Amino acid sequence: MVFEDPLSVPDIVPKLPSLKLFPNPVQDLLLVESTAGWKEFLVLDAQGKVVQSGSYNAVQPGLDVSSLPSGAYILRLLGNVGEKIGAARFVKT
Repeated sequence: MVFEDPLSVPDIVPKLPSLKLFPNPVQDLLLVESTAGWKEFLVLDAQGKVVQSGSYNAVQPGLDVSSLPSGAYILRLLGNVGEKIGAARFVKT
């Protein structure tokens, strides 16, 4: 096996899609900016319990989190067949 540059390591880790949540902390409407095409979402509490779920809405790309109690959460985005696209933490005030 011959390497072109013996001091480099080939990039074998796939590039993950970009995921940004704002504002963070949030009170009512959490805006999601992602480079991946997602279809569904799950909001998990600190214990990993699903406390909110839904489908992507192109008309209103934000998620209404006003009914959630204050605390730390994880937003998980899912693709066409339920595969995990990405996840990010946010704080509800």
